[in-house]
Amino acid sequence: ALDGVPAYLRPIFLVLDGAGQPFLESRDLGALRAQLDEEVRAVVDSTEHDLERKGLRSWDFDVLPRTVITEGLGHRVDAYPALADRDESVDVVLAMSPEEQSDLHWDGLRRLLRFAMPSPVRSLDRLLDNDTKLSIVASSRHGRADWYNDAIDSCLDALMLRHGAPVWQRSAFDSLAERVRADFGDELAVVARHLATAAPLLASIDRAVTVLPAPSVEAKADVLSHLGRLVYPGYMTGVGVERLDDVERYLRGVAHRVDRLTGGRGRDDEARRRCVALEAEFGAVVATTPWSEERETLAWMLEEFRVSEFAQPLGTRTPVSEKRIRSALARLRQASA
Repeated sequence: ALDGVPAYLRPIFLVLDGAGQPFLESRDLGALRAQLDEEVRAVVDSTEHDLERKGLRSWDFDVLPRTVITEGLGHRVDAYPALADRDESVDVVLAMSPEEQSDLHWDGLRRLLRFAMPSPVRSLDRLLDNDTKLSIVASSRHGRADWYNDAIDSCLDALMLRHGAPVWQRSAFDSLAERVRADFGDELAVVARHLATAAPLLASIDRAVTVLPAPSVEAKADVLSHLGRLVYPGYMTGVGVERLDDVERYLRGVAHRVDRLTGGRGRDDEARRRCVALEAEFGAVVATTPWSEERETLAWMLEEFRVSEFAQPLGTRTPVSEKRIRSALARLRQASA
């Protein structure tokens, strides 16, 4: 916790070059790391490597190695080849770290799979009825292309996980593409059913929120904030196909809450304060802890808690209470200490 240490007591951090001479120095470790990242990025970006390719629409090479060695900053620099999504094509690039490689390669692999199959957009369009399409077109949250691309990407992610992605060889990619094509129609039908429920429901909630009575101004702001967390650009891919039923239930919970507010059948100030307070504590924990399964589980607990507070008739997926959530928060804080 260097922020609490007087400046004159803070150590000077040095980065040495290949000859053992100071290359970078700073008392601010975070700034030093950022500067070093820029230096390494410059080396990687300036390195010409036989692996790098641009404008790919098929896997037309043999193997993508997991690591290559480049020279820079007076010593060797490891770089990590990955497929990179460029929307209309895929590039082979060198990433700076295994984490960056993992993120880039997954998205690039997904894009390459889209190129290896019949038009998924037409397939999805055929599955949606007119009411759903009208709700999607009328949505002010994101455009039709965003809804469609998110639905398709969520299907591909589910199938990639199911069939052993990521892959690094042409033969493995060919096998993956064949399995994804075989199962894509069934998976897309699942997501289309979600859209047929979620898009019209979201549209009806948005209409209802605009006419909430004046005393509900704070509740209205909270509802809109909550909807923004539930249905953001890319949310289907973000939460995964297996969680879409839960998202639908949470939207129904919001609709139930808005209906009660519209009909003047109850004020939800106390419930809102409890939810907002717990979510603020969770936000503080997120800011200081890396991702973990425990942290993700707690995020879903907070959504279930909103159902228990505002829409009890819908029921929750698992038992949830303020006490359980505070215990989970305490465990996360302890783990990060």
